[in-house]
Amino acid sequence: MFQSLCRFIRTPTKDAVDKMSVYDRAWYDMNAHIQDQLYPDMDYESHQMHLHVLQCIDRMIWFEQRLAGLNYFVFYRVVDSKYILYQFNTLMLEAAGMCTGDRLIVTPSINDCDYPDSMEQLMGWFKSKQATHDTGERCLTSMVAVNCTLFPNGNDRSFYRDGYSPVEARPVLFFDGYDGTPSQWENAIKEELTTRLSEPESSGLILQMEALYQEHSNELGNCLQICVPSLVLNQFVYPCVYYGTPISIRGNPHAYNAYNRFPSHPENEVPYEEFLMSSQACNTQARIIAHPNLYLKHGAVVNIMHGNPDFDPLGFRDSLREIIAPFLACPSVSNALAKFA
Repeated sequence: MFQSLCRFIRTPTKDAVDKMSVYDRAWYDMNAHIQDQLYPDMDYESHQMHLHVLQCIDRMIWFEQRLAGLNYFVFYRVVDSKYILYQFNTLMLEAAGMCTGDRLIVTPSINDCDYPDSMEQLMGWFKSKQATHDTGERCLTSMVAVNCTLFPNGNDRSFYRDGYSPVEARPVLFFDGYDGTPSQWENAIKEELTTRLSEPESSGLILQMEALYQEHSNELGNCLQICVPSLVLNQFVYPCVYYGTPISIRGNPHAYNAYNRFPSHPENEVPYEEFLMSSQACNTQARIIAHPNLYLKHGAVVNIMHGNPDFDPLGFRDSLREIIAPFLACPSVSNALAKFA
């Protein structure tokens, strides 16, 4: 059974939009957004963008069908310039001889940040109030916010007890981009660069990175399709509401309830795998402990869909490598990353 595809075709409601097929829903969302907001007077441009994004949706569904058959769960993260951070971190790990090829490793930081040793430790941070949300200093450098479906709902006010469930960055609108935490990518890279370069040198490199990204992206965003092996799902991923607050899911199929507080492991708490395969998963978000070893050792996979049809990811990667060449030439770069080996 395709674990994630069943989440796309949600239980029909009185809202006609919810009864649409995957492709009809994609077309509906893009038509409402692209034609009305991005290209109101440019029919040809709008049509071309429709075709491009629908092709991306088709690719994502194709990957879901095949990866789910290999026991993966699939999540979505929409970004714009934070894509620079993920490519920078991947190139750093590559320079240390820890990964090869053109894969992307979605890691918020490769600095000496305090990655939790386990999901239990992370939940302990929330329980003890050492962490209250994912934008706190302790979580910001280790957590990635993701949607659980390609078409998150986020409007089911009966699902959360507090009656509020916003959707961050609808994946189908990835061409808009979404960083969520402005300048966070710049700060994370600068912290690493200034360990071996001066502050002016580091700032200069960051400006070059930003200019390179704008040249390639044409100010359009990217959608990351993050595929996490089922065997390590509960080791790296947890269900949450906005700002990463953990939730406890209880009930029976088609009648789940989410409790917006630290999970207390009640008798009838539902396994996360079971909940993700339900239509109600579209009403929640998730957070991934984006430790490099999730991608290096546990087989996580990232597919990238670019909002700009002409985006050249390999060309961007090669140019970024040239920009940071002075930093990579500094001694002990690989030693700093040995902790992930």
